[in-house]
Amino acid sequence: MKKLIYAVSMLALLLINSCSKDSSYPEIALSYLQSGKCEIMTPFADECGYLIYDLEQNKTIKAYNMRNSFIPASVTKLFTTVMSFELLHPDYKFTTELLYSGSINNGILNGSLFLKGGGDPELSIHDLISMIYELKSLGVKNVAGDFVYDAGLFPSKDVLNKDMPVNAKYNPGFGPLNLNGNTIYAMKITDDKGKFESCELLPSLPENRAYLYDGPHVLLYARYSETGGAETWGLPSDGKWENRLQLPVKNTALFTASVFRKLCSFHGIVLPPPGKGATAAGAKTITTHENRKLPLILKNMLFTSDNLKSEISGTMAYQKLCEQNKNSSITVEHFFQKKFPSVKWDEFRLTNYSGLTDINRATPEQTVAMLIYLSKSELHKNGLSELLPLSGLDGTMKSKLDSQDTAFKVYAKTGTIYFASALAGEFIASSGKKYLFSVFIDNKEKRKQYTAAGTSGIEAAKQAEEWSVYAAKSIELFIHNQIKEL
Repeated sequence: MKKLIYAVSMLALLLINSCSKDSSYPEIALSYLQSGKCEIMTPFADECGYLIYDLEQNKTIKAYNMRNSFIPASVTKLFTTVMSFELLHPDYKFTTELLYSGSINNGILNGSLFLKGGGDPELSIHDLISMIYELKSLGVKNVAGDFVYDAGLFPSKDVLNKDMPVNAKYNPGFGPLNLNGNTIYAMKITDDKGKFESCELLPSLPENRAYLYDGPHVLLYARYSETGGAETWGLPSDGKWENRLQLPVKNTALFTASVFRKLCSFHGIVLPPPGKGATAAGAKTITTHENRKLPLILKNMLFTSDNLKSEISGTMAYQKLCEQNKNSSITVEHFFQKKFPSVKWDEFRLTNYSGLTDINRATPEQTVAMLIYLSKSELHKNGLSELLPLSGLDGTMKSKLDSQDTAFKVYAKTGTIYFASALAGEFIASSGKKYLFSVFIDNKEKRKQYTAAGTSGIEAAKQAEEWSVYAAKSIELFIHNQIKEL
């Protein structure tokens, strides 16, 4: 009987979920409230906003500047998650295909080989090797035609945000073909006595180069340039940098194809240099790699604050939005206004899906509305505890709110860029009740000045880092006090 009830319940939830794609959520509404004074007792009092919401009573119990807009940083990923759940099916999987045209005779592919990207943000070298085994099972040892990488699903970009440092490991390119998080590593080469001599890149490819530079270090150590079509990285000649320095890949499709070609050579398969193009009509499938289902990817994205996963999930969701509305100019803002009509969206802005920007804007009210939606999602029976990292334990919350009074009591999404700090999620108060919350602190003027001055100054970065650390601690203290009081 229990199994029957469970099966019927799951079917009902699936039906509800399938119907929700065309519905809105007017019941998600937050009453306006403005406290007499800000409870964040720091110099940030005029630069902050927050909202505390009682989920059981559906009631705003505390708020300050709840409809003022702030830079959400990575709290943006909550909006991306909601958008992805609504527009992409829960069973949605990213795919990568290996196809060919022509015929295979005596170990030679008399035609072309195609590597077609479906936007998979988690494609790994292990996955490519599995695809190579399938190619090898056909007896292919040589490709007489072209090796084509197809990245036409959506436009590729060489950075997540052009206003962020181009050499930052968190700012790689992205597109329909991605590999290993779109990162490479600068490795130190030493002599037989362990003395630093030079450097190399891993993986080493024709499309990337490394050299040593003299003089003062630049911010994040590595200098980037494009030289003769190759992504070129300069590292300090004094060797005073990490032994395995992570660097961002820019041309991710070419990178993926080049690594695939190199791996093929290890397995006795000779491919010509990769070229960009479209998969030929009628091409035959060798194998299709499917990633895990979307909810698992989004959960990992929220736990680790993975920018690549969020940008690609948001991009694919927006593509679906345009298809549904038969309108390529429809805005993300319109989507949220339509789905959550009882929420004020006047100052909302979503220019990217990871939050790696100072242009995005969100209010405490809008953010808590997303938390209400996620806490009641049919896909997560335990609400936010299945989606967000837990304080003092895992993900980006591992070292946040980790005192005896707050550890294991807060499920939250962090958000930080220089001169903007945010935290949003759910906490268990001393009374045992659960509350949703969102807290923001930013200084848009200082952020504007920092960006205008350029993002490569080491001293300016230190000052910005000090501001961000202090702001984050102020938010943690505020939540600590709420847990104790409520």
